[in-house]
Amino acid sequence: MRFWFVLILLSIFDNDALANDKKPASPPDSLSYQSKMRDKWLAEDKAFHFASSAFITAGGFYFLHQEQNVERDKSLLLSAGVSLAIGIGKEIYDRGKSKHVASWKDLVADVAGIGLAILILKQ
Repeated sequence: MRFWFVLILLSIFDNDALANDKKPASPPDSLSYQSKMRDKWLAEDKAFHFASSAFITAGGFYFLHQEQNVERDKSLLLSAGVSLAIGIGKEIYDRGKSKHVASWKDLVADVAGIGLAILILKQ
C-alpha cells in the first residue's frame, strides 16, 4: 500500500519540482511567454502526464478490483476519476506557482493516458 502511495505522489510532481532547481526569478510576463512557447504537443512533459495518468488508472483499478473486490466497472470508473482529479490538481498547482504555467495540453495528455488505460482494462 505504501508503494502505491509513493508512486502516486511522485507522479504528481514534474521533474523540475523533484530536482528542486533554484533559478533566478524573471519578470512574470517574459516567464509566462517563454513557458507558453515551450509548451509543445510532443514534449517530455506530455509523455510524463500520459504515462502517469495511465499508471495511476491501472494501479487504482488493480487495487480496487483485485485487492478490495470492487466490481469491475466501478473500479474502472473510480480509478479514472482519481487519476483525472490528480491531473487537474497538478494544473491548479502549476497555476499557483510563479515558475509554472497551467496547460490544457497537459490535461489532454492526462485524458489520453486515462483513455488508453480504460481501453486496455476494459477487455
